[in-house]
Amino acid sequence: MSAATQEWTVNCLGMTARDLLARRDFAGQVFAVVSVAVYLRAEAEIIWLACNEVKHRRAILGSFDLNALEIGMQLWRRGEGLQFDNGISLGWQGATVWHPTVMTPDQLAPQESVNMRVRQLMDAIQSGHLGSPLRDYGNSLAQAIPFIRAMMNGITLDARISNPLISAAIDPVVEMALACRDGNAMLAVRIGRALVGLGSGLTPSGDDFIGGLLFAAYHLKMAYPGTIAWDQKSIDDMLAWAQDRTNPISHAMLCDHANGQGVDALHNLLAALERDAGLDEVVAQARRLIAIGSTSGWDMLAGLMVGMLSISDAD
Repeated sequence: MSAATQEWTVNCLGMTARDLLARRDFAGQVFAVVSVAVYLRAEAEIIWLACNEVKHRRAILGSFDLNALEIGMQLWRRGEGLQFDNGISLGWQGATVWHPTVMTPDQLAPQESVNMRVRQLMDAIQSGHLGSPLRDYGNSLAQAIPFIRAMMNGITLDARISNPLISAAIDPVVEMALACRDGNAMLAVRIGRALVGLGSGLTPSGDDFIGGLLFAAYHLKMAYPGTIAWDQKSIDDMLAWAQDRTNPISHAMLCDHANGQGVDALHNLLAALERDAGLDEVVAQARRLIAIGSTSGWDMLAGLMVGMLSISDAD
């Protein structure tokens, strides 16, 4: 079947993607094309097509020939589907709509239990249970986890760092961890400006790390009221400042994380921690997260771990 006659069927839609596609005046263009996704831009919104099973509120999932799409192609709503200017049409009738895991108050474990499970997960990461540090996260900010774990135990590591990314990030990352441990997540956010745009790719490591931290802080303030002082203006100011310092795709993801929205694996890992699931389940959910992207999953995991330190004073 040629591109001019291809009809693609959507299997699953995120909520934002569903709402945008439902608009009769929806129109935009192909904004970016990578090996695992095609990003579409409609005015100020970003959504994407992907063939994997990584669910997100902006994701449109299905069996697509992503090589058939190119940057700059126009797209618009046509009837009950989406039309590309190369003849490809996209239909979403019958697609499921993904909703993230939502914890209810009765499912939440005491802060002390959650904090202990976070420490155990850090130990599992540091000891290599999720993969070899050099092989699997040698170019991600997960390399900072041993420094953070040592800091939690009152130890200062004096290690020579050869990786330029880690060298540039390690001081602000440890300072952010100290701020979260001391209950000052907003200070961590201010320090985190040093990481915005740091790294390569559509979602630089620094952005993914800050996103993981913001995601954790957002949900912890909801789950354990009074634990985290959340200043929405400080968050909004940081996001506005970051807009010109990273790319539009990463900025959209950063804004989502600041509003408690992420990939399904991030939601599921946090839910497992908040309900004090067994360590085996927590590690299994962490493995799902680190499988995302080349380093994005590792970077989000590292940021999440730092954000979770916000309840560490419950020991």
